[in-house]
Amino acid sequence: MGVSVLPWDSAAPKAHADLCSASWKRGRPLAAMDMLVAAHAFASGLTLVTGDRSFRSLRPRLRLADWSNPL
Repeated sequence: MGVSVLPWDSAAPKAHADLCSASWKRGRPLAAMDMLVAAHAFASGLTLVTGDRSFRSLRPRLRLADWSNPL
């Protein structure tokens, strides 16, 4: 079974810059690798599934879902 990897296309660097700017303006910058993951999801139009609360500073630009909480 193969692993699918999303391409790092030309939209991702702009998404990275936009999200970095948003997180710095709110005073809650993310770690470098967290920001790359967020930018990749944002540029691809995907929802980031995480329980990490630090990503909340990127709302509403980044769609988030937390599956760690019981329904």
